[in-house]
Amino acid sequence: MAQQTHFEEEEKNYKAQHVVEAALFMANKSMPFAELAQLANASEDEISTVLEALKKQLEESDRAVELVVNQEAKTVVMQVKAKWLASVARLTDKIELHKKSMKILALIAKKGELLQSDLRKYFKGDIYEYVGELREKGYVERHKVGHSWKIKPTKKFHEEFQITIAEETPIKQIELAEAKENTEQKSEDKPTTQEGEANG
Repeated sequence: MAQQTHFEEEEKNYKAQHVVEAALFMANKSMPFAELAQLANASEDEISTVLEALKKQLEESDRAVELVVNQEAKTVVMQVKAKWLASVARLTDKIELHKKSMKILALIAKKGELLQSDLRKYFKGDIYEYVGELREKGYVERHKVGHSWKIKPTKKFHEEFQITIAEETPIKQIELAEAKENTEQKSEDKPTTQEGEANG
């Protein structure tokens, strides 16, 4: 009897995990635990356990998507990892940005926030025009820090790209190969202006 109960529990968890994964994929937005619980015919506590298992599974398999779980608000979103943003963003018809602007945005999203002056470590040429485009489109905001500006993604960015940068996520160094690719995009760069700080 105990063995049968254990089997039924495993089958229930298996079904719940797949229902939750399918729901998050189809929704393409943040979803509350309560709604997922209703879909999976499970309790919110069971959904919380299922989400942690699914999150771990996605991390360990090095997938291009991830789960961002907010236990306090009891919400979760499945999203493309910032690392792959520039490669697939063109599939979102809302987004109309220059290729270099998209690469800069992907880097800012990956870092969570970044000093504008640090962008020159990764990009050659006039970066201020592209930062200006991102600000004009409403995807980044900035505030003064010393002699530079700190840039970070806006709420509009998170909504349109379905990406949430978790506060506890450690900042990772962007791959050297990717940085090299960015610096070699000379054909996309315009001649450097006088730093264009007023425009950036």
